[in-house]
Amino acid sequence: MPDPVVLENRFDVPPDYAAKWLTDFRSDDAQRYFGNRATVTLTKKGNETFSEGPHQMGWSKGVAIVDSPTTWHASTEFSKNKGGAVFMRGTVKESVRAEGKGTLHRAEVGVEPLTFGTKLLFGTIGKGMMTKSLKDGFAKIKSQMEADYKAGKPPTG
Repeated sequence: MPDPVVLENRFDVPPDYAAKWLTDFRSDDAQRYFGNRATVTLTKKGNETFSEGPHQMGWSKGVAIVDSPTTWHASTEFSKNKGGAVFMRGTVKESVRAEGKGTLHRAEVGVEPLTFGTKLLFGTIGKGMMTKSLKDGFAKIKSQMEADYKAGKPPTG
């Protein structure tokens, strides 16, 4: 598996607000922040959120697990269509901690290409494209989260 993309984001909100905001998973998060064309179906059970639905590369199915008030992780499988053969797996490990008057958020995003095509893609331009998409997405998240905090909105809907 290639090395993960590691991003550190600074949010001008308290860590507990950032963690709750970031783990209040919504069906349109990938669409709103990361350019996915469609929403996914979410099912929440305790500290786990299961997701399934269309993705730019076909179909995705995964689970996000809140490990503690400051850490969470997710894993996702990607296929060409619902029920199809998995061609790639993705992982995310996230955490928040206090830094100055705000929050440092760390995200480690990994991909495991399983087919010749995805190995070729992530061996050439794929990682750079993913990094740009993640940076752009977290910039949108930062803007929205900080606006919500300043407006006095709760971190969860």
